[in-house]
Amino acid sequence: PKTSVALWNTVRTSRPAALRSAPGPLFMSTTSSELEELQQKIAQKGDEIRGLKADGISKDDLGPHIAELLALKAQLPQEDQPAPAPEKKKKPAKQPQNQKKKAATPAEPEDESALRLSRLAKVNAIRDAGVEPFAYTYDVTHTSAQVADLYPEGTLENGEEDETANIAVAGRIMTRRVFGKLAFFTLQDESGTIQLQFDKNRLGDTFKQLKDWTDGGDIVGVRGTVRRTDKGELTIYAQEWTMLTKAALPLPDKYHGLRDVTKRYRERQVDLIVNPNVR
Repeated sequence: PKTSVALWNTVRTSRPAALRSAPGPLFMSTTSSELEELQQKIAQKGDEIRGLKADGISKDDLGPHIAELLALKAQLPQEDQPAPAPEKKKKPAKQPQNQKKKAATPAEPEDESALRLSRLAKVNAIRDAGVEPFAYTYDVTHTSAQVADLYPEGTLENGEEDETANIAVAGRIMTRRVFGKLAFFTLQDESGTIQLQFDKNRLGDTFKQLKDWTDGGDIVGVRGTVRRTDKGELTIYAQEWTMLTKAALPLPDKYHGLRDVTKRYRERQVDLIVNPNVR
């Protein structure tokens, strides 16, 4: 016995410190039979708990059985213990519909400096094409009000065109609508507004330039015939167009307009453009 104790102390002290501090497989191993017996007990206890639940046992009475099952599982070696179930990600709480509507905001408009640079790039493109974006003169034959006087209601039927007319008007583009090979602008001059119609079949290559070069706020000159659309709108049916002044900045929003009183006084020229009633 003394020899065995001395041998045990020699083996124990000769092991590395890391192995002495934590039990290793040489001294804390579980045989396969013991492991199998333990797993059977865990399975039996689990079946027992499931049966008790099916019988409607109360939570208080079920507690000791669950504690016993956990104690059995704790005896398993670390690698044989079941991995914990992954946590379910919680879905964000749904917002009430009224809050969603409040949170939804329209996209912010482009930065003013970026818009300015974009329009100045168009100025350079116009000049590169050999066209002056700031024309010196333009021969106007009629104002928009004079055209309306020449063609009162009943003069032209809806869809009818006066092909003998040769009308030239000039003004600022207030609205701009492009539909494939057709485009409709609203032109405003000192007397009022009139609609312009542009057709690719009439304008040819200049129709693409019209789409690429023009923006709301530009001043253009248009020459063409007069027609009344199918909806009864008196329209200049363009045969040619000319860029007179390229606007460096866009007009205020069509529907909200210029409402800030301070800005209206600070930018009086814009106020006069978008609010004709203040003239």
